[in-house]
Amino acid sequence: MNYTIEKLISGDEKIIGYYRKAREHWEEMINDTSIKSSAQFANSLSSQQLWFEKNCGGRWLGQEIMAVVGLMQFYSNENGFNGNERSAIAIYEAFTNSYCSLEVKSIVDNIAEKYYINELYSKRYIKIADPFEKIETFMQIISEKDDFIDKDGVEGESNG
Repeated sequence: MNYTIEKLISGDEKIIGYYRKAREHWEEMINDTSIKSSAQFANSLSSQQLWFEKNCGGRWLGQEIMAVVGLMQFYSNENGFNGNERSAIAIYEAFTNSYCSLEVKSIVDNIAEKYYINELYSKRYIKIADPFEKIETFMQIISEKDDFIDKDGVEGESNG
């Protein structure tokens, strides 16, 4: 998040607009009714990278904003993920399977590590057989309450 911090320290007021615009674009992406699988969403991320670079302050800043907003839109300091773990995991997995640049994937990995998204992704399994069966939008897969089964088959709710 070096580019964002640099802009904030220098007093660049455009940074807030870039993040707002990115958040709105993420909402559009998540609610796109033409995307019906995680593979399709991953493919769309690859092409969306250019949109973020063009509309969010340039190549490096746009890549950073894409990753930060993508994962952190489900998190607050006060409540953590607050039941939105499924959402963060789905976005993380999409980034992982996308053809986004190594720079974007590196930022995603750093955020995932700091907020333990990678741990949830690798150590737990979301309890749904085929997440995209009978859904209309990508948002439907990530909007349900998170129920997890851990590696030992023990059921429980996530502790956002």
